[in-house]
Amino acid sequence: HVSDDEETKMYFGDLGRSMLTLLSFATLEDWAQVARHLIDSEPGGAFLAILVAMFVLFTNLALLNLITAVVVEHVHGVARSEDRLRSERRSTCYLEQLFLQMDKDHDGKLTLDEFMTCVQESVLVQDELKLLNIEALDVEEIFHVIDFDEDGVVSVDEFVDGMLCIKLGGPSARQILGLQYDTRKMWRALRHGQEKTQKL
Repeated sequence: HVSDDEETKMYFGDLGRSMLTLLSFATLEDWAQVARHLIDSEPGGAFLAILVAMFVLFTNLALLNLITAVVVEHVHGVARSEDRLRSERRSTCYLEQLFLQMDKDHDGKLTLDEFMTCVQESVLVQDELKLLNIEALDVEEIFHVIDFDEDGVVSVDEFVDGMLCIKLGGPSARQILGLQYDTRKMWRALRHGQEKTQKL
Protein backbone atom coordinates (compact mmCIF):
# COMPACT_ATOMS: atom_id res chain seq x y z
CA HIS A 1 0.00 0.00 0.00
CA VAL A 2 1.32 3.45 -0.99
CA SER A 3 0.46 6.23 1.43
CA ASP A 4 -1.54 9.21 0.19
CA ASP A 5 0.35 11.56 2.49
CA GLU A 6 2.74 13.74 0.52
CA GLU A 7 5.38 13.96 3.24
CA THR A 8 5.32 10.19 3.72
CA LYS A 9 5.73 9.79 -0.04
CA MET A 10 8.71 12.13 0.14
CA TYR A 11 10.37 9.72 2.61
CA PHE A 12 9.10 6.34 1.37
CA GLY A 13 7.49 6.97 -2.03
CA ASP A 14 9.74 4.54 -3.91
CA LEU A 15 12.75 2.29 -3.36
CA GLY A 16 15.31 5.02 -3.91
CA ARG A 17 13.63 7.44 -1.48
CA SER A 18 13.22 4.69 1.11
CA MET A 19 16.91 3.75 0.94
CA LEU A 20 17.96 7.39 1.21
CA THR A 21 15.70 7.84 4.23
CA LEU A 22 17.08 4.72 5.94
CA LEU A 23 20.63 5.94 5.23
CA SER A 24 19.81 9.25 6.90
CA PHE A 25 18.42 7.29 9.88
CA ALA A 26 21.78 5.52 10.21
CA THR A 27 23.38 8.96 10.70
CA LEU A 28 20.65 9.91 13.23
CA GLU A 29 19.40 12.65 10.92
CA ASP A 30 15.70 13.60 11.39
CA TRP A 31 14.63 10.08 12.35
CA ALA A 32 12.58 11.28 15.32
CA GLN A 33 10.77 13.81 13.13
CA VAL A 34 9.89 11.13 10.56
CA ALA A 35 8.76 8.74 13.32
CA ARG A 36 6.46 11.38 14.80
CA HIS A 37 5.04 12.14 11.36
CA LEU A 38 4.27 8.44 10.78
CA ILE A 39 2.46 8.27 14.12
CA ASP A 40 0.36 11.35 13.28
CA SER A 41 -0.42 10.61 9.63
CA GLU A 42 -0.46 6.86 8.99
CA PRO A 43 -2.70 4.04 10.15
CA GLY A 44 -0.57 1.85 12.37
CA GLY A 45 1.91 4.69 12.55
CA ALA A 46 2.96 3.75 16.07
CA PHE A 47 4.10 0.34 14.84
CA LEU A 48 5.98 1.97 11.96
CA ALA A 49 7.63 4.39 14.40
CA ILE A 50 8.74 1.42 16.53
CA LEU A 51 10.28 -0.19 13.43
CA VAL A 52 12.11 3.07 12.66
CA ALA A 53 13.40 3.27 16.24
CA MET A 54 14.57 -0.37 16.12
CA PHE A 55 16.34 0.24 12.81
CA VAL A 56 18.12 3.28 14.24
CA LEU A 57 19.05 1.37 17.38
CA PHE A 58 20.49 -1.67 15.61
CA THR A 59 22.36 0.24 12.91
CA ASN A 60 24.01 2.56 15.43
CA LEU A 61 24.87 -0.31 17.73
CA ALA A 62 26.51 -2.05 14.78
CA LEU A 63 28.45 1.10 13.87
CA LEU A 64 29.46 1.59 17.51
CA ASN A 65 30.70 -2.01 17.75
CA LEU A 66 32.65 -1.59 14.53
CA ILE A 67 34.30 1.62 15.73
CA THR A 68 35.05 0.05 19.12
CA ALA A 69 36.63 -2.98 17.45
CA VAL A 70 38.85 -0.75 15.31
CA VAL A 71 39.94 1.31 18.33
CA VAL A 72 40.61 -1.77 20.47
CA GLU A 73 42.62 -3.41 17.69
CA HIS A 74 44.68 -0.23 17.28
CA VAL A 75 45.34 -0.06 21.03
CA HIS A 76 46.36 -3.72 21.09
CA GLY A 77 48.64 -3.11 18.12
CA VAL A 78 50.33 -0.19 19.90
CA ALA A 79 50.68 -2.28 23.06
CA ARG A 80 52.24 -5.15 21.10
CA SER A 81 54.67 -2.75 19.44
CA GLU A 82 55.68 -1.30 22.81
CA ASP A 83 56.12 -4.77 24.29
CA ARG A 84 58.28 -5.76 21.31
CA LEU A 85 60.41 -2.63 21.70
CA ARG A 86 60.85 -3.27 25.43
CA SER A 87 61.79 -6.87 24.72
CA GLU A 88 64.32 -5.78 22.10
CA ARG A 89 65.85 -3.24 24.50
CA ARG A 90 66.17 -5.86 27.24
CA SER A 91 67.66 -8.34 24.79
CA THR A 92 70.08 -5.71 23.47
CA CYS A 93 71.33 -4.88 26.98
CA TYR A 94 71.67 -8.55 27.83
CA LEU A 95 73.57 -9.36 24.63
CA GLU A 96 75.89 -6.39 25.15
CA GLN A 97 76.73 -7.71 28.63
CA LEU A 98 77.22 -11.18 27.20
CA PHE A 99 79.59 -9.77 24.56
CA LEU A 100 81.66 -8.02 27.24
CA GLN A 101 82.01 -11.29 29.13
CA MET A 102 83.11 -13.12 26.00
CA ASP A 103 85.59 -10.39 24.96
CA LYS A 104 88.46 -11.59 27.13
CA ASP A 105 91.03 -9.01 26.01
CA HIS A 106 88.49 -6.14 26.16
CA ASP A 107 89.42 -4.76 22.76
CA GLY A 108 85.82 -4.44 21.60
CA LYS A 109 86.28 -7.25 19.10
CA LEU A 110 85.33 -10.88 19.42
CA THR A 111 87.56 -13.41 17.72
CA LEU A 112 86.52 -16.93 16.77
CA ASP A 113 88.83 -18.34 19.46
CA GLU A 114 87.23 -16.17 22.14
CA PHE A 115 83.79 -17.12 20.92
CA MET A 116 84.54 -20.85 20.85
CA THR A 117 86.29 -20.77 24.24
CA CYS A 118 83.33 -19.06 25.92
CA VAL A 119 80.91 -21.53 24.36
CA GLN A 120 82.94 -24.45 25.66
CA GLU A 121 83.64 -23.05 29.15
CA SER A 122 80.80 -20.68 30.06
CA VAL A 123 77.54 -22.22 31.27
CA LEU A 124 75.88 -18.81 30.83
CA VAL A 125 76.82 -18.68 27.15
CA GLN A 126 75.74 -22.28 26.65
CA ASP A 127 72.36 -21.54 28.22
CA GLU A 128 71.90 -18.50 25.98
CA LEU A 129 72.72 -20.49 22.88
CA LYS A 130 70.23 -23.15 23.97
CA LEU A 131 67.56 -20.44 24.27
CA LEU A 132 68.41 -19.43 20.71
CA ASN A 133 68.22 -23.10 19.64
CA ILE A 134 71.84 -22.98 18.48
CA GLU A 135 73.68 -26.25 18.86
CA ALA A 136 77.39 -26.36 19.64
CA LEU A 137 78.12 -27.68 16.16
CA ASP A 138 76.54 -24.53 14.67
CA VAL A 139 78.62 -22.07 16.70
CA GLU A 140 81.45 -21.57 14.22
CA GLU A 141 78.96 -21.10 11.40
CA ILE A 142 77.02 -18.56 13.49
CA PHE A 143 80.23 -16.64 14.16
CA HIS A 144 80.96 -16.32 10.46
CA VAL A 145 77.35 -15.43 9.71
CA ILE A 146 77.25 -12.51 12.16
CA ASP A 147 80.67 -11.31 10.97
CA PHE A 148 78.89 -9.10 8.45
CA ASP A 149 81.98 -7.28 7.16
CA GLU A 150 83.97 -10.56 6.96
CA ASP A 151 87.03 -9.15 8.72
CA GLY A 152 87.49 -12.20 10.94
CA VAL A 153 86.30 -10.50 14.13
CA VAL A 154 82.84 -9.56 15.41
CA SER A 155 82.10 -6.14 16.85
CA VAL A 156 79.50 -5.58 19.57
CA ASP A 157 77.06 -4.18 17.00
CA GLU A 158 77.50 -7.19 14.74
CA PHE A 159 77.08 -9.54 17.69
CA VAL A 160 73.93 -7.84 19.01
CA ASP A 161 72.32 -7.38 15.60
CA GLY A 162 73.08 -10.94 14.50
CA MET A 163 71.89 -12.55 17.73
CA LEU A 164 68.74 -10.41 17.81
CA CYS A 165 67.98 -11.44 14.25
CA ILE A 166 68.32 -15.09 15.24
CA LYS A 167 66.43 -14.72 18.52
CA LEU A 168 63.51 -12.63 17.29
CA GLY A 169 63.32 -14.05 13.79
CA GLY A 170 63.08 -17.67 14.86
CA PRO A 171 63.95 -20.64 12.64
CA SER A 172 63.35 -18.74 9.42
CA ALA A 173 65.91 -16.11 10.40
CA ARG A 174 68.49 -18.81 11.15
CA GLN A 175 67.81 -20.38 7.77
CA ILE A 176 68.26 -17.04 6.02
CA LEU A 177 71.50 -16.33 7.88
CA GLY A 178 72.69 -19.84 7.07
CA LEU A 179 71.90 -19.25 3.41
CA GLN A 180 73.86 -15.99 3.52
CA TYR A 181 76.81 -17.85 5.04
CA ASP A 182 76.68 -20.54 2.36
CA THR A 183 76.49 -17.83 -0.32
CA ARG A 184 79.55 -16.09 1.13
CA LYS A 185 81.48 -19.36 1.17
CA MET A 186 80.54 -19.98 -2.43
CA TRP A 187 81.70 -16.52 -3.52
CA ARG A 188 84.95 -16.91 -1.57
CA ALA A 189 85.56 -20.25 -3.27
CA LEU A 190 84.83 -18.72 -6.67
CA ARG A 191 87.19 -15.80 -6.03
CA HIS A 192 89.88 -18.17 -4.82
CA GLY A 193 89.45 -20.32 -7.92
CA GLN A 194 89.55 -17.24 -10.14
CA GLU A 195 92.75 -16.04 -8.50
CA LYS A 196 94.40 -19.42 -8.98
CA THR A 197 93.30 -19.46 -12.62
CA GLN A 198 94.78 -16.00 -13.23
CA LYS A 199 98.11 -17.12 -11.79
CA LEU A 200 98.36 -20.00 -14.26
